[in-house]
Amino acid sequence: MQLTPVHTFGISVRWNDMDIQNHVNNANYFTYIEESRFSWLSGLKQAWKVGEYVPVLAKVSMNFIKPVNHPSKLNVILYAKLFDETSVMIAHKIVDKNNEDLVYATGTALLVWFDPINKKRTHVPQSVLDACSNV
Repeated sequence: MQLTPVHTFGISVRWNDMDIQNHVNNANYFTYIEESRFSWLSGLKQAWKVGEYVPVLAKVSMNFIKPVNHPSKLNVILYAKLFDETSVMIAHKIVDKNNEDLVYATGTALLVWFDPINKKRTHVPQSVLDACSNV
């Protein structure tokens, strides 16, 4: 199944993102995808947080392909699909803002909607279902 992007988020590499090797520290890639997920969810037409139910990060992976140097402008492209009735799998791709063929990293993140009061999984909200590319 070919997924279409659900969100593109721009990032300007900050000087303090750099490590001693003079490229973006790999921990910052995870911050970039976290910011892009929050931007996607915040941009949905209806609430993605319903009552006390919130998404929690259950699993995340990153494939580091090419180092990013300062100053760079990046796009984080997200693809989302329903994983099961309680979770959404988000694929992410970090690319050069001016050349999307220049891929710096790829990976996935699994978000699980969770009821913190009853300590159990709950259904993905309809707004998120509607925003996924396979629903």
